[in-house]
Amino acid sequence: MGSEIRKTDQAAFNTLAQEIQGNNLTSKLVSFPRPLLMLYGGQDNVIQPPPPDLQQQENNRVYISLDECHHFPMLQKSDIFNRLLLDFILAGDDLSSLAPKEYWKRRIR
Repeated sequence: MGSEIRKTDQAAFNTLAQEIQGNNLTSKLVSFPRPLLMLYGGQDNVIQPPPPDLQQQENNRVYISLDECHHFPMLQKSDIFNRLLLDFILAGDDLSSLAPKEYWKRRIR
């Protein structure tokens, strides 16, 4: 993951972070008409998690925090991230069973 972060232009990253922080997406997320997976790194120091009312699971919205991750959970815990994304895509409108899961790995003797 470190090699990917080093490739990022720091000025571009800082500008993007400032623009994101300047936008209030809360009202848009509350009324978002499609199923929504909000996945955050629990140790992310760039993006703040949504307010508690958005963290409550609703019919079309689920919030999941990967506690050991920072800003790039898709790189830090790619197996968990990919499984969660696949489960989200396959879940349709029922998000009640979404939870971080490890991929099953066969042991070789």
